[in-house]
Amino acid sequence: MYRRAMTQMNIDQTQLPVSALKRETIEEAEKCINKLCKKITELEEARPRNHFDRQNLDETFDKLHKIYSEISDLTSEFYQLIPMKETDYWAVRPITHGN
Repeated sequence: MYRRAMTQMNIDQTQLPVSALKRETIEEAEKCINKLCKKITELEEARPRNHFDRQNLDETFDKLHKIYSEISDLTSEFYQLIPMKETDYWAVRPITHGN
């Protein structure tokens, strides 16, 4: 299940130190990925369909900001659980897609 989720998130498994991880850590990472998937779906549903709808602009902005913040936090949590070589040298963008 973990490998399938990692593949769905397009995460290069060759750069992961999987052999050094405990089962509990991998299970926590899987929970984190599942939360990320839910937030990504929530983000897609919250995006305005009509860009000219100014009536609910503030409410939409606040909702999107909250979701992006949660995605950013979950991304950080995931990379703390499953460190990748590239995170040592580069800033990692939030995971915002499930494919």
